[in-house]
Parts: sequence; C-alpha cells; structure tokens
Amino acid sequence: MTLFLFILVNIAAIAYLRFVMKRNLHSLEILVYWCISAIVIQNISAILFLKFELIKLSEIASLNWADVINRTVLVPILTITILNYYVTLQSLLKKLVLISIYVTILTGIEWLSEWTNLFFHADSWQLWWSFALNALVIVVTLTSLKVIRHTFYRKDKANGFYV
Repeated sequence: MTLFLFILVNIAAIAYLRFVMKRNLHSLEILVYWCISAIVIQNISAILFLKFELIKLSEIASLNWADVINRTVLVPILTITILNYYVTLQSLLKKLVLISIYVTILTGIEWLSEWTNLFFHADSWQLWWSFALNALVIVVTLTSLKVIRHTFYRKDKANGFYV
C-alpha cells in the first residue's frame, strides 16, 4: 500500500513536470540537473546507510523500492522544479526563501518516509542534520546550474536573457 501511494505521488510529480510547469530550463538542462541531483541524493544515502549506519532500511522489499523511487524520481523532480523557478527570480531574498522552502519540503519528505517506515533514523540522529544534508543537495545543484549556464549560454546584452 505504501509503495502504491509513493508511486502515485511520483507519477503526479512527473505529470506536473511534463504537462503543467512552464519551463524556463532547456530539456538537456533538465536531464543534466536530474542526473546531478539523483547522484548527490544516492551518494548521501549510501554514505548514511552503509558507512555511518545513521539510517536503517526497512526489511520489507516494497518499502525499499518506494524509497529508491523517491530518491531517483521525486527528489530530482522537486529539484528541477525549484531550479525552474530559481532562474526566473531576480531578488536574492526571494531566491533564499525558495531555497528554504525546498529544504523544508525535502526534510518533510524524509521524515514522512520515516513515519511510513521506509527507513529509520538512528537514535543519535539530529533534525538539523536533515536540513543540512538537504541544503547540501540544493547548493551542489545550484552550483552546477551556475557552471552550466556560464559555460554553455551567452548573455544577450540587448535583451538581457540567455540565448
């Protein structure tokens, strides 16, 4: 039941990305940012699961699959959505608010995953660690956005946008 619920949430996120969201990112950018955010999330998860044992996986296979689907689909879609809105914002304050909302949503998904028994945090786990790790994800992705846009786009002086 939990796997089915998370599959529906992921399908809804894909549908939103594909059909509803007005795109401010090129299709290849979306693919690159998807890969970058998925790799960062998978590596952080692997370090926490395997190396430090701060998070324990559920012993139910369907719950493990739900967690994998969330890490490879839902989190990258949320990251792309935030990047899509980030590139349109001019104010630093608005960008910081957007990043704060993103970090809070990811932390909420993480704790919802624990509540639904997808995985379990160790007793020594601190809540602020979740916020810090999720902030790391967006910092790495935003850095890649800046590098990619600086490298592959040029700014049109007359119109003030990337071409």
